[in-house]
Amino acid sequence: MRERVKVQFHDREGLGKGACRKLRSKGMIPAVVYGPSYEGGKAGYVSAKEVQPVCASESWETTVIELAIGGNQEMALIKEIQRHPLSRDLVHLDFLQMVKDHKVRVQIPVHLHGKDVCAGVKQGGILEQYHYELVAEVFPEDIPERVDIDVRSLEMGKEVRISDLEFGPKVHWVLPQDTVVVAVSSPEEESEAAEGEPREVEVMAKGKAKKGGE
Repeated sequence: MRERVKVQFHDREGLGKGACRKLRSKGMIPAVVYGPSYEGGKAGYVSAKEVQPVCASESWETTVIELAIGGNQEMALIKEIQRHPLSRDLVHLDFLQMVKDHKVRVQIPVHLHGKDVCAGVKQGGILEQYHYELVAEVFPEDIPERVDIDVRSLEMGKEVRISDLEFGPKVHWVLPQDTVVVAVSSPEEESEAAEGEPREVEVMAKGKAKKGGE
């Protein structure tokens, strides 16, 4: 199990834009924690220094945080990151409280390894990644950091489906088991798809599903 990141969650009184700007000027990030114990959300703030390493990580959505709220130690995930559109500085965070023995729905990033030496690409095929994240329902202690798929030996015409992922019964994937995650198609298949009806390829990125071509 990965080491948890410890973050102190402080109560805040001011809830307006001015109060939030003042917090950010002091190196603090306005935040809200949601969950069974915090119906409607609890407003507060956290140290930018404490959360910046997690927010900069590709696996921020699956990093379990030990959130200190008053005298309680809560397990939490970062559910949403808001950044300034120009500076990309952290502006606001949403946390989700997790409860032991209760499953949580998490988006797991998908990473491909060996793309540059993929057998199917060497055969003239086209490597296509259909999902960049996969949604899973898991207990907090069983959250995978990411899905790693080795495509070095993936030949043209072959594919990797959710059923091929080796995570065992602890990880329940929300999408059907026959969902294709990555495949190597032939140029002819690509040409036929382009000439026919537009093919929709679902690409899941930062918690939102997008259609191919958007």
